[in-house]
This record gives sequence, structure tokens and C-alpha cells, in this order.
Amino acid sequence: GVSGAGYNTHELKEALEKILGKDKIWNVVVLGVGHLGSALLSYPGFKDHGLNIVAAFDSDPRKVGKQINEIPIFPVSALKKESKTRKVSIGIISTSAKNAQEVAEILVDAGITCILNFAPVALNVPEHVKIKDVDLSRELESLSYYAAR
Repeated sequence: GVSGAGYNTHELKEALEKILGKDKIWNVVVLGVGHLGSALLSYPGFKDHGLNIVAAFDSDPRKVGKQINEIPIFPVSALKKESKTRKVSIGIISTSAKNAQEVAEILVDAGITCILNFAPVALNVPEHVKIKDVDLSRELESLSYYAAR
């Protein structure tokens, strides 16, 4: 820039939002409608960040066909069809560690290449798939260091 001339902050903000993908609405699915999955479906704050949870999936027939926060719950077998119909870009895994790898493979098979993984297990996925792991126990454990001081 030129000294004293300043920047057009509005244009800079728009350019950064475009680079970060914040200029779009991203459709998201949740796999696993237990306590954590239900909490994610109930959280209204995702929309403020351009994230729109459009569907959830579970293997429990008692949950399938119901809704949480107006978000429909489907059987896992419907993921591929529903994710294409709903133009899903991101999947959230909120299953047990035991089921997480299988669920990750189902997401990848459905063409979803961005996954937020809440299961406390490392997932094996193709190189082109981006995984963000969130292990809540580890996060709390790291805070215990500060609590012990």
C-alpha cells in the first residue's frame, strides 16, 4: 500500500471472506443422533457462520423419521441420496469410536470430502478428504493443566 492512503477495508473484508469460503452457505449433515448429535442439531449458532445443518442420520430406527429443530433424521442408508439432493459439503461424525470409521467411509462414498470428527479415534480416509478431529476429552484434559496451577 501507499503510506497514508489506507486500504479499502470493505473490499479487503469481502476478499478475505471469499478466500475463506465465508461468502457462501455450506450445507452440513450430522451422523449419529445421540446426546452430542442432538445438541449439534439444536444449536442455532451455526447459521451465523454460514453453516446450514440440513439432515441427520442414525442407525436407530426409533430416531429415524423424527426431527430435531426441524432437521429430519434419516437412516444411514439414505446418506448418499440425501447428501446429493441437499448439496452437502461437510459431514459431522458424532458416533461412538467403534462406528466412526465405517461412518467416515460412508461419508466419503457419498462424495463428502470435509469431515468434522467428534469420535475419539483417528480415521483412515483418502488423502483428498480433509478431517478436523475434536476430542472433547483431550481438550478438557489440556485445560486441567491450567486448573492445576
